Amino acid sequence: MIERAVASLESGQLQRAIPKTTRRAARRSRHLHTGFWQHGASALELSSFWPFTAGEAANDATPTKSSAAEVLEPKLVATSFLLDFLYPNDTQSFLHRVLAPRPRANRLRPLRRRQYSAQHMASFTRSEPSILCTTRFEASTRLTSDAPAERQPMESTKSAAIETERAVASVPAQETPKAAEVKKSDKPNDIILSQFSTRVLNTSPVVDDAWSRYQKASREDQIAQRPGLIVSFSKTDEFVECARAATLFREIPQGQWTDELLSAAIRSLAVCGKFDAALTKFQEGIRHNFTGGMQYIVASAFATRKWQELFRIWFKYSDFMNQHADKNIPFDHLPSIPKVDTLFAAFEKHIKYEGLAKIRTDNKGLYSRTRFDKLRHLMIRSVLAKPCQPSRAASILSHYNKTAYFQLYIESVLQSSNNKKQSKSALRQLGKMYCEYRQLPDAKFTPEILRGVFNIYYPTDPSGLALLYQDWIRSDEGLDAWAYEHFLTFYADSGDTTAVRDLWQRYITAFPDAAKEPRGYYSLMDAYAQSGDVTGAKQELAIMKKAGIGPDAVIANALLKCYVRAGNDEDAKACFATILEQHGPNTRSFEHMMELHSANGDLEQTLALFSRVQAALLRPSGIMATSLIVAYLHNGLMQEAEQICREMARRGITSTEIWNRLIQAYATAGKLDKCFQLLPAMQGNNLAWDHDTCLAVLTAQGQAKQTAAAHRLLRSAVADNLLPITADHFAIVMKSAVASNQAPLVDILTTEMERASIEPNFATHLARFEAGFVRAPTADRTARLAKELVQYMRKLVHNTDAAPGVRKGAPYATAMRDVSELNRELRDVGEALKLLMDKREMALAEELLTLYAKMRPLSQQGEHMPTDVLTVIMGAYLADGRYERVLQVWSAILKDVRRRTENRSTTAIFPAYAYHLSGPFAHVAQVYRAAGDGKRLLAYTEAALEAGFKFTRDTWNTVICCLAELGHWEAAMNWCETLLMPRWRGWSPRRLPLGERHELKNPRVLVASHAAVLSLQREWLRLRKLAAWSAGVNAKLQRIETQYPLLHHAFTTVDVADLPETWAASAGKDGTAGEKRTSLNKAIIEDMLGSMGLEDLLAMRLKLGAQLNKENERIGRKWAKKWGQVYVPPKGKRRRF
Repeated sequence: MIERAVASLESGQLQRAIPKTTRRAARRSRHLHTGFWQHGASALELSSFWPFTAGEAANDATPTKSSAAEVLEPKLVATSFLLDFLYPNDTQSFLHRVLAPRPRANRLRPLRRRQYSAQHMASFTRSEPSILCTTRFEASTRLTSDAPAERQPMESTKSAAIETERAVASVPAQETPKAAEVKKSDKPNDIILSQFSTRVLNTSPVVDDAWSRYQKASREDQIAQRPGLIVSFSKTDEFVECARAATLFREIPQGQWTDELLSAAIRSLAVCGKFDAALTKFQEGIRHNFTGGMQYIVASAFATRKWQELFRIWFKYSDFMNQHADKNIPFDHLPSIPKVDTLFAAFEKHIKYEGLAKIRTDNKGLYSRTRFDKLRHLMIRSVLAKPCQPSRAASILSHYNKTAYFQLYIESVLQSSNNKKQSKSALRQLGKMYCEYRQLPDAKFTPEILRGVFNIYYPTDPSGLALLYQDWIRSDEGLDAWAYEHFLTFYADSGDTTAVRDLWQRYITAFPDAAKEPRGYYSLMDAYAQSGDVTGAKQELAIMKKAGIGPDAVIANALLKCYVRAGNDEDAKACFATILEQHGPNTRSFEHMMELHSANGDLEQTLALFSRVQAALLRPSGIMATSLIVAYLHNGLMQEAEQICREMARRGITSTEIWNRLIQAYATAGKLDKCFQLLPAMQGNNLAWDHDTCLAVLTAQGQAKQTAAAHRLLRSAVADNLLPITADHFAIVMKSAVASNQAPLVDILTTEMERASIEPNFATHLARFEAGFVRAPTADRTARLAKELVQYMRKLVHNTDAAPGVRKGAPYATAMRDVSELNRELRDVGEALKLLMDKREMALAEELLTLYAKMRPLSQQGEHMPTDVLTVIMGAYLADGRYERVLQVWSAILKDVRRRTENRSTTAIFPAYAYHLSGPFAHVAQVYRAAGDGKRLLAYTEAALEAGFKFTRDTWNTVICCLAELGHWEAAMNWCETLLMPRWRGWSPRRLPLGERHELKNPRVLVASHAAVLSLQREWLRLRKLAAWSAGVNAKLQRIETQYPLLHHAFTTVDVADLPETWAASAGKDGTAGEKRTSLNKAIIEDMLGSMGLEDLLAMRLKLGAQLNKENERIGRKWAKKWGQVYVPPKGKRRRF
């Protein structure tokens, strides 16, 4: 009676009969005796004995509990042991012998208090670990076959049951019980179980209730209920239930055995950790032609690494199955064994070291290689179906190289990825395995595999998608509607209008209804928009209208995007107004227009559009926020852009691209520390790195010449396979290696890129050529690298014009026509031209320029080359002394600059084009210096500054030197003082801090060079000579000292060591150049003292020597006073001066 009361109090299940207690009383109940709560009676389930209250009917549905209550409700384990602390110590031995006999190995150990709690009983009842528990499998698989099985306490079992709400499997696994009804069956055990529905909604019946009813039932009813209870109890993972099932099975005579009952008994014994008993029971069943439980024997032996028992029972089972071919046992549960891949590795290791000969000797008469291969095949399928780790799967697949294994692993990974159970790294590894699978002769390309691999490849692996398209064509079913639509999207994203047109014709042939709706033309219009082909887009619209299909909002936005990519601002504005009038405000239209204005750096228009978005009650998207950030960055407002980025993230409007743009801007500005400060903030907004983030970090490290750190980051990214690493990442590190005089590192990076199966692009070819040119300009290898660079351009041009199926590299590779991708791929053409010209490879340089003209976006063909390419051409003309050709190119640039850079609403240039003239203007300044035309150079400089253009550091220093030599000294002084001298640090400055040195890598940071300051000093020295003879010149010098203090300080502190050779050489007596003086001060002193007499020099020497001794004594006394010492004059012979 006491035990029943204890169980009800602890479980809190008497609230129906007893009024609810207060929280204070509930807290006091927790402080009862320790043995009271640890006793097994606390887990007794007495619900079957409860009378219903007056207000509760017997068939009422149980009240629904909250999820928290369900989790916190204890899973009770019913036992029949007494409250030990209520009994005298003398009765302990008697109670132990009667109720809980101990194993022989533990009988000599002294007894402890509370020997009869449920926790303690589990410690000696379970002699071996549970093998088949699905919830606690990991702890049991740590035991080896050599080590003795340790006893598992019941505490972990109860704690795990309390932490997780786990339904007891009282019905078959394929049946899903509903919330308010229990499926009825003709079996007596199902009727008994259904009478005791759980008090927690949406869970299976409580087996403890059924056990209580079974104990109170008559003998006949127990016999009828026993088989059903055994099956139901065996489906759980609880020790007590499985022990009950094993006990009940012993009461069933052998004549009433079935495969199902034997399987349930063996599983129960395995869960209780009694593998030997389960094996004995299975062998007994084999003798009576029963095979039930074989799957659990195999799983138990495999999990505990009992290889000898596994081989013996497997060969016996195989011999039995040869005689009974009608029996079949599924082994589908083997993949659920934890760490099955590690166990299989141990299985293979055992076979390798033991050898098949020993296995054949141990199993004479039963062994055959066919049976052994079946067992290994079963293990391999279990490992691959889990699915296991990609590294282990790769080793298995490469060793056996069977199509069925490849297909099984690919399907299992794809199925688990649909449930979000696979990492990105594992999926990218699967892409590599698919490349091996597709090369097998009997590979099967099912729609499920092809669709899953497409989702892995898209959109970061175009080469893989091209191979997948080829496989889809070879498949038995061919392209379906899903494949057509997704591959049309893939080719349209790259702007490959030729491939899209070809695939679209096949699509409408297979599905004619697709051409009757605007949706069927989305991919075509998107392809024209990506490539900026306005003419093709208009022709497609005309075809649609002719077919009677009116363009919808998506088609209109595609046309707007086409105008934006082509750079037609006026047409884009007109199209935007038409869309607002016909279709109303929509997010996509505003995104395109904000992208147009932000690309120009038009902050005013971008903010105006953003205000219109809010006025139209449209939620700002991530693309809009990105455009806003880009507009601020083009205007040099990086801090303001960062504040907006953080505020947008706080309001839930953020994306990885926004932070990538901000990090890239700080990287270009040389602020490496700021880049790394933004990465934690980015992760704090639940945004993971992508390939552009890694690209920005590598750019920052490369610009700071931290090549080793960039190389480590790149290698770790390739090894981890968490990001899609491309050739652009390798190109950045290669370029940094060349800039930091580590050209041999480029060859190492090339090898790593080939090992990672990454195709080189134009930037990597250029980096290899530049590294070879730096190391050996005239070597044959350098010439070969130059030819490979041009050959890559030939392949790009060929694929652009060729139809799908006949392209180089991959037959169905995409032709690069997207405007942004083309600009990224060909951004280094100017540098490549310069290197080819420096190597005097004029034929290759001319061919490269011709190929580049063909590869340019369609909207830019027929126009002038970009400014960086024209700058290289002007530099080549300048080096050859062809000044008139330089001026011709300059005039062509000036004619086109207004159309490209002018903001017609303000007649000023867009901030994005502020440095558009910086490179060419440096060559123009040198041409005008050679021609002696200072007035025109000054006029061009003033006009460029008035229009809003800016110059880089090197261009400004060149212009100032040229103006100073051409007689426009005061204008040069003014610009140098206001623009360049604020960051001037003297002639021999101390080493700058690391952050400032990184910022000076940015060419837009203005600092005066020594040559520019010295060129201005020449005129200042000339005026100094004339100042003694002219009051006007003297007044001019005083005005210069006041107006240009920084330059005046630089002029007066110059030393001869800072002068160039032509300034520092003094003429000899014979008129030849003399030796270079080491210091201008020493030279002045020598000239001054040369005219003095000997007596005066000696007197000066004595006077200066006395002053020096006095100063040394003062310093010595001061030092001694500071450190608490006594000053002692230096000893020795006193020198006389």
